[in-house]
Amino acid sequence: MYVGSLDARGLFDMFKHAFFYLATFRLCGESLCLSVTTHEDGSISITANDWITATDGRAASLIDDLAASSTATGKARDYQAGASLGSLVAVNYLSDRFEFTVNTEEKKRTLRWSRGVEEPVRDLTNRNENEGIVLHWHPDPEIFGEASLDSGYIRRFLQSTGPLLRGTTIRYNDLNDRGEAEVYRFDQGVVHLAEHYNSNFSPVPDPIYFICPISDQEGYPGEIEFAAQFRLEPGETIISACNLHYTRNGGSHATGFLAGFSSAMKDTIYGEVRDPRLDGPGYTAIIAARLRRPQFEGCTRSWLQQPEIEEQVANTTKQAIADYIASSKMTFWW
Repeated sequence: MYVGSLDARGLFDMFKHAFFYLATFRLCGESLCLSVTTHEDGSISITANDWITATDGRAASLIDDLAASSTATGKARDYQAGASLGSLVAVNYLSDRFEFTVNTEEKKRTLRWSRGVEEPVRDLTNRNENEGIVLHWHPDPEIFGEASLDSGYIRRFLQSTGPLLRGTTIRYNDLNDRGEAEVYRFDQGVVHLAEHYNSNFSPVPDPIYFICPISDQEGYPGEIEFAAQFRLEPGETIISACNLHYTRNGGSHATGFLAGFSSAMKDTIYGEVRDPRLDGPGYTAIIAARLRRPQFEGCTRSWLQQPEIEEQVANTTKQAIADYIASSKMTFWW
C-alpha cells in the first residue's frame, strides 16, 4: 500500500529516494559526477559517472542485493556499506518501468522490472566508456495519473543539497525544456550555504571554515563540516544537516556547535582577549555531520540524536573560532 501524494510532490519524493541512493556513494569517499535527466516521456534517469567499480564482483553485489530486496521491504544499510536499498524498492513499486544498470570496465549488467515483474538479468560483455551506475524509471500512470515532475522542484533541491556533497559535479538536463544542461558544483561545501543565507545582511569577508574527523559511540569514523560568517546585524542563523538530510530542529551536532561557539566568544569578550568589539554582531552558521549510522528522532529526520558527538563538535568549534579570531584573517567592520 502506498501512502503519499499522488501529484508532483509524490513524484518528487520518488526522485529524492533515487538521488539519495546514488549520492550516498559520495559519502563513502567515491569520486562522483551525478547526472539527472527528465525525459520527454515523463521518465527520469540519474547516472553516477566517473565512479569506477573496482571489480565486477562489486557490480554483481549491487545487482544481487537489489534483486534480493525487490520483493521485500529492504533493510536500510549504513552508507559506508552502500545505501538503503529500501528506497529503490519504493521507487520500483511506484513505477511501471524501472531499470538499474551497473557499468564496469568489461561488462554492463542490467536489472529491469515491468510493473513489479522482474525480467532476467542481462550481462553484456563489452567495454563501456562511462563506468558507474544508471537508474531509470517511469512513474506508474495508474498511480499518479497525468501528474508530472516539476523541474523547479529539482533545481531547488540540487541547489540546496549540492553543498552537502562537497566537490561533486551535478548536471541537470530537462529534455522537455530543450535548454542547455545546468551544472552545479560546490567545492567549498557548506561555505556556499553560509554566504547565501548571509547575503541579505552585511557580511564580514572570509568565513570560518573547517572539516574535522569525529567518531560515533561504536567507534565508526565520521566527519563534521562547519562554516560560519559574521555580519554587522545582530542575531543568529543556524542551519544543521546530517548526511544529506537537513535537521530542521537541530540535534547533537547543533547543540555542540552552540556550546563551542558560546564558549569561544565568552573567552574572547570577557576572558584574556577582552575585545568588546565582538559583543554585538550576528552570524550565520552551517553545521553538516556525516555519520555512518546516524540516529534520528522521528520519521522526518528533523533531529539528530547522537550525544557522543556533542562534546567533540563543541571542542572543535571552540578551537576553530578562537584560532580564527586570533589570526590575521579577523577584520573588524563595526
